Amino acid sequence: MRILSIHADRFWYRTTQKTHMAEQTDKREDGMKDCVVLFCCVEKLDEKNPEYVIRNATNNILARLAKLKVSQVMIYPYAHLGGRGTCLRGRTEMYYPSGPRGREVNGR
Repeated sequence: MRILSIHADRFWYRTTQKTHMAEQTDKREDGMKDCVVLFCCVEKLDEKNPEYVIRNATNNILARLAKLKVSQVMIYPYAHLGGRGTCLRGRTEMYYPSGPRGREVNGR
């Protein structure tokens, strides 16, 4: 899994079309202020050991958020080189558990 993270004053997006690689939502646009934006790419190799990849990415992300003292995360998938199941599972298991830990999470 590749993750590019950017600490942003403001991030906003608008979807132009649906994709089968993302979860279904009626939300067409959204934004956040003072957040970390995670541009994520799930790769084919991640399918071999998704539990390890997800756990490792989650720990790294939470450490980065603590260091930056940021409580909001915007998840933005930019490419999916692995299967749809790995992509959705990775995003769900990595980020949604962050909510109860005091983080506001928003996924595209």
